[in-house]
Amino acid sequence: MSKKKSVLVATVGTRDVAFCDAFGAWLNVGNAYISRNNNLSEQVQVQTELGLENADFRLITEYLLENWQEYQERLQPIIMGKMLADYAKEIKQIYLIGTDQQETVEQRSRDTKYSAGIISNWISKHYQIPTKIILQGKNGENPADFEQMFRWWKEIWQENIAPNIKDNYKVLLCIKGGIGAMSEAARVSALSRFGENTLFFDFVEDKECNRLGNPSPYTPPNKGTNYLWDRQQQEALILLNRYDYEGVNRILRPYYRHTDHPEINTKLVLQLQSALAAAIAWNQGNFAQFANLSCQSRNLTQQWWWNGYEAAYLGLIRYYQDNNVEALFHSFRAVEGIMSDWAFFSFPDDIILVQNAYSLGTSPVIKRSIIQHQGLQKYLNQFRDQLQIPLYGRALDILLQTAKPEYKHCRDMQKFWDVVKDNRNQIFHRLLGLDKGDLFSAWDTSSLKEWQSRVLGCLNFISGQNYNSLSEASLMSKVHQELYNSISSYQP
Repeated sequence: MSKKKSVLVATVGTRDVAFCDAFGAWLNVGNAYISRNNNLSEQVQVQTELGLENADFRLITEYLLENWQEYQERLQPIIMGKMLADYAKEIKQIYLIGTDQQETVEQRSRDTKYSAGIISNWISKHYQIPTKIILQGKNGENPADFEQMFRWWKEIWQENIAPNIKDNYKVLLCIKGGIGAMSEAARVSALSRFGENTLFFDFVEDKECNRLGNPSPYTPPNKGTNYLWDRQQQEALILLNRYDYEGVNRILRPYYRHTDHPEINTKLVLQLQSALAAAIAWNQGNFAQFANLSCQSRNLTQQWWWNGYEAAYLGLIRYYQDNNVEALFHSFRAVEGIMSDWAFFSFPDDIILVQNAYSLGTSPVIKRSIIQHQGLQKYLNQFRDQLQIPLYGRALDILLQTAKPEYKHCRDMQKFWDVVKDNRNQIFHRLLGLDKGDLFSAWDTSSLKEWQSRVLGCLNFISGQNYNSLSEASLMSKVHQELYNSISSYQP
């Protein structure tokens, strides 16, 4: 017995039912087309067989349904028959969507209300699957109006179908032909409601096969996750442009599991997953995890100064996201953080971590043994009353000035401690908003270009590097471009 569980939703068209004539030929009850080789359409031939020459399609199917006991062996769903046979063991409920339009509607003669009834009886006879008929048109819905149809389908999913669908059920959709707007609304609303649990079936017309009483073949089901890929792809790229890597991952996640060409897509999927996991870690400021997950240069991530540039670039991204408070935070943190990393790198034997009295964590302090380094006696004299010197703030700045005398010629560093530090403290100790102008002013600059230049100037001075921009220094900018290229080229 199949472990899969599904619900089938199928629209019933005028060509869904076939009737076997007295000579054993199966005629399509709703086929009003006259071929070159025959003077009568199949529908007319059925009319003649039944003695209903003046009856339209609706009346013919109504007659056959009323006389089901007499004609049941001569009727079958000629389009869905094979699909029903193949999936019968997993289908727990069937919904047939037929039409029953108002009397003033011209197309009422082609309604499928009774065709749906015939198919329902046939399913009950052969498979005993619970089947419910849902009729459209009674309230004057226009099947050519997409907005009306979307609202209609949304209501049908909500009130009639969704309550009977469990989380592990697949929704099998046979939306055949008919009015384009109605079919499209069915597909889009189903995807909105059931997402990746939706499967679409398309059928291949085979008149010769049908004439022999064999139902139409169908193509492999199209996964719901793939149907709206173009739209989802554009949405993913929009979110990527906003640096919302979690949002991008949420959109792409269903497509990782549904690849029709694994030999082509597996490598790209793995690259996407890895790059997104790295980007999410980076966006959270977890640069160590980012380095482990990223496929970018390992040599660069091992440099002591690398974190500072990534933190500064994160500040720039927050600026682009209009989050100016965090832009200030990350840009300030980048400079002060790289100063601390410089101290650890330059004086590894003279800096230790001690228990922080105000938290459960530890804080770095400078031991007095640092006096052994040339030129640092003057530094210690400023802290002669302290056995251990905290490695932050003024003490850190004075250590950098003492160890790197060229500091006095670096205007960016001088501005950082003389102006930026005080501005940062004032802003962060008050619950105020921050616009872009305030951000620039906090760094004693007046534009995005000047702000980036000042941050970069500080980082380059401390690290001894010579980067021309924050994006050039950041590995995340390269991962971001890699993501853009992968998402743009990916096809489920």
